[in-house]
Amino acid sequence: MAENERQKTDIVITWVDGSDEAWLKERDKYLPPEKRSIDASPVRYRDWGLLKYLLRSIEKFAPWAGNIYIVTADQTPDFLNTSDSRVKLVSHRDFIPKEYLPTFSSRSIEFNLHRIPGLSEQFVYFNDDTLLTAPTAEEDYFKDGLPCDCHIQNVIAPVEGPMPPVLMNDMRIVNNKYSKREFIKNNRKKWFSLKYGKNVLRNLLLKKWDYFTGFYDTHVAQTLTKKMLGDLWKYEFRAVHGTCLNKFKSTSDINIWLCRYLYLASGEFVPRKMSFSRYTELSDDNSRIIDCIKGQKQHMICVNDTSRCTDFENQKKLLCDAFESILPEKSSFEK
Repeated sequence: MAENERQKTDIVITWVDGSDEAWLKERDKYLPPEKRSIDASPVRYRDWGLLKYLLRSIEKFAPWAGNIYIVTADQTPDFLNTSDSRVKLVSHRDFIPKEYLPTFSSRSIEFNLHRIPGLSEQFVYFNDDTLLTAPTAEEDYFKDGLPCDCHIQNVIAPVEGPMPPVLMNDMRIVNNKYSKREFIKNNRKKWFSLKYGKNVLRNLLLKKWDYFTGFYDTHVAQTLTKKMLGDLWKYEFRAVHGTCLNKFKSTSDINIWLCRYLYLASGEFVPRKMSFSRYTELSDDNSRIIDCIKGQKQHMICVNDTSRCTDFENQKKLLCDAFESILPEKSSFEK
C-alpha cells in the first residue's frame, strides 16, 4: 500500500477515576446489593497512575498513531494537557445511546466505540493497564486493513467465576457463524504459523474437535475497526443490545473479545508473533513484572490488577518507578 493511501490508525483508551466521589455516588445509586461484592470492589476501579505512562509510551513507541481518544465518565486526568490537538477527551454522553446511560460496564462502553465522532476506521483499543515498552510500527497492528493477531486455540473451563459464561456466549456466536474445518482447510498457514511459537501445539492438540473450543486471550491492546463493531450490531443486535442494557457486567453478556474471535475464525487477520506482547497479573511481589518492563523484551505489556495485591501503595510506587525508568521524559500530552 502506498504511503499516501495508508489508513490512519487512531488510538482509544478507556479510563475511570475510581476515587471520584461524584462518580462513586452515581455508581452506588444504581448498584444492586447482590453485586456489591464484585462491582464495588476497590480492585475493579483503583488507579495505578499508569495513564500518564501509557501516553508517554504511545508518543515514544508509536509515533505513527493518529488521534488519541480518552474515554471517561466526564472526568479529566489532572496531569492532562487538554490543549494538545491530538488528545480528545470523550464523555460517555458523546457517543453511547441514551438508553444505555449511565453505564458502569466496560462492555457497554466498548461495544459503542465505533460511534465516537471523528474516529478512524481502524483503531487500536487500550485499557489503561496496557502499555508499550518498545518501538512499534503501524504494521504490527494492521496490514492491508487486516488486524494482526495470534490464532491460538484454548479450552473454556467450566469453573466458578464471571468470565466462563461470557466466553461461552461469545463462542456460541462464533461457532454458529464459522466452521472450524473450513477455516483450517483454507488457512493452514494461519492455523500452524510458526509465529505462535510453542503455542502452535495447542492448535495441533485441539485440531480434531469439530468446533472452535475457545481462543487464547492475550489480554493486550485490541485491533478493531468500526465495521467490525457495526456488523456486530447489525447481525447480533439482540446479544449486543442486551449486554449494553446491563449497567454492570453480567454473566449473560458477550464481550468485546467477540470481535477478535470472529476475525480469527474467519481467517481475516495476519499472524503476529506471540512474543510481541505479554500479559501479567499484579500481586505483592512484582519483581518479575518490573524486570520485564525494564528489560523491554516485549513491545507491549498488560499489568492486570488482582485481589492478590494487598500492598497497593508500595507496589504502585514500584511499578510507576519501573515505567519512569524507561519513559522518563514528559510527553506533549502532559501539563
